[in-house]
Amino acid sequence: MSGDKNIVTLEAADYAAFYIYVILVHPVVVNVGEHLFDNLMERKDFHLVDVKTLTDGSLLVTYEPAKA
Repeated sequence: MSGDKNIVTLEAADYAAFYIYVILVHPVVVNVGEHLFDNLMERKDFHLVDVKTLTDGSLLVTYEPAKA
């Protein structure tokens, strides 16, 4: 995935702007590429809201920030 322009990275200041996170997970492991969440200063907990399995084996997962 190196050079993939579809990867979106989020800075720590961006986390508060989102209420849900929808992530498409492909069943591939690589040793290169961009991190999804960079520059975290503290732990961020999430609650799994939904999972959909797509026909190609990918997962569409939806998370929301965990309540304190």
